[in-house]
Amino acid sequence: QLRERLAHLQLDGAVAQGAGGAEAPPFLYGTHYSTPMYVLYYLIREFPEYLLRFEVGGFDLPDRVFDSLAATCDSVLHNPADLKELIPEFYASDGSFLVNSHGLRFGTKQSGKPVGDVSLPPWCSSSPEGFVNEMRGALESDSVSKQLHAWIDLVFGYALRGEAALRHFNVFYHLTYTEDIDVESIADPVERAAVEAQCR
Repeated sequence: QLRERLAHLQLDGAVAQGAGGAEAPPFLYGTHYSTPMYVLYYLIREFPEYLLRFEVGGFDLPDRVFDSLAATCDSVLHNPADLKELIPEFYASDGSFLVNSHGLRFGTKQSGKPVGDVSLPPWCSSSPEGFVNEMRGALESDSVSKQLHAWIDLVFGYALRGEAALRHFNVFYHLTYTEDIDVESIADPVERAAVEAQCR
């Protein structure tokens, strides 16, 4: 599946269009794997007030609200634009973020299914807390422990930038590297606003 996904991505020296018509360096991923919206996507049931601030007073369309682990995983694996990583609550919580305990009205999907609690995978013990315990067990397993250093290298280490990032297919749109951006030096107010919005 990774090969299929990489086939959709471009990193051949072609120049992308950046903010204000400027040229942007080539990249594989047009957004970052961890953004405030991705975190709130998962936490919508527990902290709806934060998401409502981003969504300007209303929830997203029911078909786009997080309600199925299987659908979310399928999207991340097969949709080149979907880069969401799981958040810590999947490994260290009581699982309450998966339950619509506030009775929030997210609406009804096009399929006719109302959006409520998150559908858990069939392999879990059926309770949100049990699911989180099983996820934590997998994270702490020998198999994951033997590979964890590779993820750390991508996210925090030597493969985050430069030639190592290229070799590891770990190149994001240049505005996701906010430490390289000097917003104060952008004179055009429209371009500045666009860069600030992208960096949020």
